[in-house]
Amino acid sequence: MKLELVDQRAGDSTGDPELGRLWGQEASLLAPLRQVARSLGCESWRVNLVLVSDQAMADLNQRFRQKAGVTDVLSFPYLTPTGEGEPVLASGQKGAACDLWIAEPLPTPDSAQSLLVGEVVLALDFVVEECRREGRDLRTEFMLLVIHGCLHLLGWDHSEPGRQQRMREREGLLLEQLGLDHPLREGS
Repeated sequence: MKLELVDQRAGDSTGDPELGRLWGQEASLLAPLRQVARSLGCESWRVNLVLVSDQAMADLNQRFRQKAGVTDVLSFPYLTPTGEGEPVLASGQKGAACDLWIAEPLPTPDSAQSLLVGEVVLALDFVVEECRREGRDLRTEFMLLVIHGCLHLLGWDHSEPGRQQRMREREGLLLEQLGLDHPLREGS
């Protein structure tokens, strides 16, 4: 998958110096994440990595999850775990947790090659504050959240303890490709 950055904060950021340093390293953050993302799904598939304000995230959280307040990351997949015929990606292939089909019919058969498979939405200002509060490394947390969001696009979920453990293990393997430990792994 190809990560495409979409910053919708439009000057809404707090101007936090730590966030500025993180974002000043954008190339060093996105280049390794893009490498990991290429190992997931079809290489030509696109994923929008959307940065939003805390208020925009709170609105999305309320609208789509019926939960009040801001959250760190939300994923909006455009693939579905149900369909007819051959799946566009089979369970176990390229990081897929289950068989996946294209949610909407595409105009031409080869348009699946550059398919937008979803959006990973981050409330970056909220993430900075959460890292400060919990003493976590911002760079590692950012990478974890992007990987977490991409896995959701490929059918992974953490709705049950067993699924949560499998998803965390998969996140850990992908973070290891970046030379990072999973910040939520016991003993980290």
